[in-house]
Amino acid sequence: MRHVETKFLIRELAKEEELTTRSVENIISSHFEFVRHVMGEKVNREDNYFPTVRLKNFGVFYCTDSRKKWMKKLNSKNVS
Repeated sequence: MRHVETKFLIRELAKEEELTTRSVENIISSHFEFVRHVMGEKVNREDNYFPTVRLKNFGVFYCTDSRKKWMKKLNSKNVS
């Protein structure tokens, strides 16, 4: 959030909603921190489990079936 226009928008939002700029920045970044947490911590590579995260009005973050197959093949090579 280093871009000048982004900082301006954050200040405007903070002013409109009567919040601090830090609070607005935390709200904006919390969604992506959640995705990073789920994709990083909840993954079980041995069982080939890669969770899907859906953010309303934004998108879906997931691991494709082809990527899962590739990971399974890679893990089987590492075990042998």
